[in-house]
Amino acid sequence: QQLVSEKDLIVREEACRVGLLFGGFTGSYHALRCFLRRFRKKETPFNAILSGSVAGLAILALDDSSRRRTLSLYLLARLAQCAYNSAKSKNRFHFWGSHWRHGDALLFSVASAQIMYAFVMRPESLPKSYRDFIQKTGPVAEPVYKAVRDSCRGGHVDLIGLSAYFANKKNSNLINLTRSPSIIPCSVIHPDRASCLAHNVTVTSSTFKKTFPLYFSLTFVPFVVLRLQKVTCHQLYFLYIVEDCCKTETWHVIALTCVWYACFLENLMLQRKTNLTSTFKLYCPPYLYDFNFL
Repeated sequence: QQLVSEKDLIVREEACRVGLLFGGFTGSYHALRCFLRRFRKKETPFNAILSGSVAGLAILALDDSSRRRTLSLYLLARLAQCAYNSAKSKNRFHFWGSHWRHGDALLFSVASAQIMYAFVMRPESLPKSYRDFIQKTGPVAEPVYKAVRDSCRGGHVDLIGLSAYFANKKNSNLINLTRSPSIIPCSVIHPDRASCLAHNVTVTSSTFKKTFPLYFSLTFVPFVVLRLQKVTCHQLYFLYIVEDCCKTETWHVIALTCVWYACFLENLMLQRKTNLTSTFKLYCPPYLYDFNFL
């Protein structure tokens, strides 16, 4: 506690603990591996396994047991991923469909749909910090998600709560909910703008501004720290980093834009005055229906 106390430090205790974790793991791993190489007079996979196992005790630098558990599960998942990639590269084992073209994109879509379904319909199943991150980044307010959840479950939509939320919205006069709707209208999802197209453009721009610094820091900082020599010797590497960051951010913005097709589809159904709206809700997979409200 005295080592990481905030009393005599200009940085926060959490940052110190994270630094001790990764610094202690990296330093002890390489030190033990070099010692075993010198002691055993040979380099074998056993050296790396033993060194990594002992160096893993650096996780005790985190005093929060829940964070230690979360990080351990994450590292376990990464270990399983590395083991699978190694087995696949050696033609020892691979999942069905992994050889498909763009199969990784399909797997990512299914995984993303599962997370978004849990966020809308089962928010209690996600960690609070993760829910807050999606809520802060997304363009829909929490009361609207609750209304979507109640509507999809066939329950009664809390009109009083929605009315209180829309009281300070500039286009609240366009929202007229006198009874529980069978499907949440566009005017409720984006009350600040009457046009779905204008809202889509605004969401695209705001999302890019919010997430570009995050993706840039996640791409640039590790590259500079781990490959500083390449960055200093080859200045074009910086352009490669910016290019990768822009590609990732463009994909993220396009993905978020595409899911808003539900607004346009709903307007088309209502304009034709058909019962396709209820049919869409009944026969479209629930996870896809809820995913479009993000």
